[in-house]
Amino acid sequence: MLSDHYYDMQNSLTRAKAWGKLVALIDELGPGKFRNASYRIQEIAQQLVQTSDVASAEKLFGVIVAKGDLEQFGYVADVVKMPKFKFDATTKAAALKRIIDPKFTNGQQAFGYVRSHQPNGKIDNPIFKMLNSIAESDNVYAEICEALEKKLADKPDEILPRAVLATVHAGKKKWEELEATIQPWETQLAKAKNKDELPSAIWSVASQIPDDQIGKMVNLLPLLESASKSNSQQVRGNGFQYSPGALLVHWYAKLGRSADAKNVLLQAYKESKLDDRYGGNNQGYAEYQLFETRMQIATLLVNSGSPVEAYIIKRRLKSDT
Repeated sequence: MLSDHYYDMQNSLTRAKAWGKLVALIDELGPGKFRNASYRIQEIAQQLVQTSDVASAEKLFGVIVAKGDLEQFGYVADVVKMPKFKFDATTKAAALKRIIDPKFTNGQQAFGYVRSHQPNGKIDNPIFKMLNSIAESDNVYAEICEALEKKLADKPDEILPRAVLATVHAGKKKWEELEATIQPWETQLAKAKNKDELPSAIWSVASQIPDDQIGKMVNLLPLLESASKSNSQQVRGNGFQYSPGALLVHWYAKLGRSADAKNVLLQAYKESKLDDRYGGNNQGYAEYQLFETRMQIATLLVNSGSPVEAYIIKRRLKSDT
């Protein structure tokens, strides 16, 4: 119904001020019933914001926090920013339970669930978007921090709770607290059993740092440097600009470290290769992807202050085609 007839229903629901009834139906049936049309959950949330229907927005948020999946989390995050939005006790309890529940957000599943990439290497993860929004409420922020700090006191080496706590601090713009939270990762990197999870966590947290705070990230910068060198983050698939290395280059550029940015980019060019996931009839696509990756690197060299090296790469690519 939502998938095929949403726009037919939209005007009628708005005129009748009946969005609350649709939210009640989603609650009754469960958000899982709408998994094939989850994007409609986002459109409903946007409609509730546009019509200032705070009561229905609070109800929808509570339903998704308690019963929704990873994708749906990100779809309703923005309703928290409505001026009169409030967390009731039930929603607050559900939020606290879900975000530290390993069955829901277990390590690589949580960090690997990336909805979109930006050309500067930043990633959009629905779980962390939700956390940023939740953290803006003072009373919820304090309770989440307390719950996560207690969990980390018992199991200090667990990666997900520390990443979640850092994200909550980012949502509240508590940068010193964020830096203190991620400091133990420096020693964990050397002994990490899961070579994917920690670099992915670092990338997720670093993606939430605004440009005007990069210079203050004394602990996070070396962690991002290590994450960008991880074997699990090699240049492939969507290309270098959608990698932690691209985010590191962006940070170096903002810090005025053009030589370091150049070194990262030239090393990425040297290591770029055909994606072994594409073979046989897809060989041409693999070659196209490699060409695009190297062109991305050339563009980033120009943007970070190394036009000569970019020119050499582009000339080389032109001669190879």
